[in-house]
Amino acid sequence: GAPDAIYCLTGRHARGVLEELKAGGIGVPGRTLLVAGSDSEQSRHSSPPITGIDLEPELVAAGGVERLSARAHGREVGEPERLRSRLVTRASTLPLPEDATS
Repeated sequence: GAPDAIYCLTGRHARGVLEELKAGGIGVPGRTLLVAGSDSEQSRHSSPPITGIDLEPELVAAGGVERLSARAHGREVGEPERLRSRLVTRASTLPLPEDATS
């Protein structure tokens, strides 16, 4: 049978998995829950929208550029800043209403 849940590394992979599950008649989230390890346009605009992890790539990139610039100019780099990711819950992992599960 179908797995209870699937974790994909990227939104693109999750979107492909979603399409295959739907083609096989497997309900998401009804039968299988689906999560992407990174948030993306594919995740946000899928039907149903896919839960994803927002890794805040803009902040990661800005920190990397800042550290690279400091090194290039001989400045103290220091310890890297810890960034937090957040889970963006969407329909692919939400429980269905009780009347929809029967």
